[in-house]
Amino acid sequence: MRKLLLGSVALFALSVGSPAVAADMPVKARPAPPPPIYNWSGCYFGGFVGYATGRTDVHYGTTTPDIFPFVGGSQATDDIHLSGATGGFNGGCQYQAGWWLIGVEVDGSALNKSGQRREYFPFDNFIVDVKETWLATARLRLGLTWDKWLFYVTGGGAWARFDVANWLITTPAIATHDVQTRSGWVVGVGTEYALGYGWSLKSEFLYVEFERARYLPLPNVTEADFDIRVRNFISRVGLNYKFDWGKAPVAVMAKY
Repeated sequence: MRKLLLGSVALFALSVGSPAVAADMPVKARPAPPPPIYNWSGCYFGGFVGYATGRTDVHYGTTTPDIFPFVGGSQATDDIHLSGATGGFNGGCQYQAGWWLIGVEVDGSALNKSGQRREYFPFDNFIVDVKETWLATARLRLGLTWDKWLFYVTGGGAWARFDVANWLITTPAIATHDVQTRSGWVVGVGTEYALGYGWSLKSEFLYVEFERARYLPLPNVTEADFDIRVRNFISRVGLNYKFDWGKAPVAVMAKY
């Protein structure tokens, strides 16, 4: 009887004390979820600054070389090297699927590029001056994303304003010029890094080419008509702000 009573008391004590002991035991914390993977889908707007260099080759026109026929179509000057600062604005929209991204971008920039050379004989008392004052492009972007990093290639059309002048070395005040807007093409590469809160920092390099075109800075002297081809090399950095089409960025979370 005494043994039965002692056993009952011990069993009761264990049943009462077990929840308290379990409550005091440390609980293993669940692992924290990984940070969300950045999503680049959306439209954006931003600005940029940079530096542009270029090379211009100048040939005489071939339409009516009646005074000095041997110069028609020949090279008029050494290559004219253009350089100057640039700055402007850009905007675009893009869509990310997995690691890949496709988008479109347009931009417009002011340019401060100019250069000049003396003509060859028999016009070696003349100076040819070429200026490029603005540039606009419309491009596709194809990119590869890595969380907050974006690496892309780009290409499309380009438009620029050129001012070609020609004057006598002894009397530069009577310079005449021809101003034209030309179309060309552009290719490039770039990288972009998401800073957070919609902002991203980008860096890109563009090659822009404008095929040979006819300029008529001195219409009364046929040999002063020039065929000019321009190639640009542009490096620039910029800051973009991305809008998310009215919804928060998609976050990819691991499941446990």
